[in-house]
Amino acid sequence: MPAEAFYEWVGPKGRGQPLSIGRADGKLLSMAGLFNYWKPKDSEGSPIAALTIITTAPNQWMSRIHNRMPVILQDNQIDQWLAPTASDPHQLAEFLKAPPEDFLDCCLVSKEMSSGKADDPSFADRIETDFSSLLRS
Repeated sequence: MPAEAFYEWVGPKGRGQPLSIGRADGKLLSMAGLFNYWKPKDSEGSPIAALTIITTAPNQWMSRIHNRMPVILQDNQIDQWLAPTASDPHQLAEFLKAPPEDFLDCCLVSKEMSSGKADDPSFADRIETDFSSLLRS
């Protein structure tokens, strides 16, 4: 699943602040996911597209923010992830680990970005401020 970033909230409940977490080099993230069409048994309706992002234990950098993180594929792993029948299952399991410590970067973004009614790309703009006190030590 390609994405510019994923979001996590940090800080006290009710007064938390969203962090945008993306690649430190600015390239797209490639998050490992599973996709399928699902239809309830005996249903006459159309199948529903279903997608899930796989998570893993965080690396030390991410553990300051959350107790899990998306599995982020390295650029050289994407083709094998997308064609797993051609890959060794044990090798695919190696992909389910956190990325190197310096792979990700984060910044504060507007609280408005989490509203389902909001539709303004500026809500994902970086807010320049020190947020280190919001992170776990």
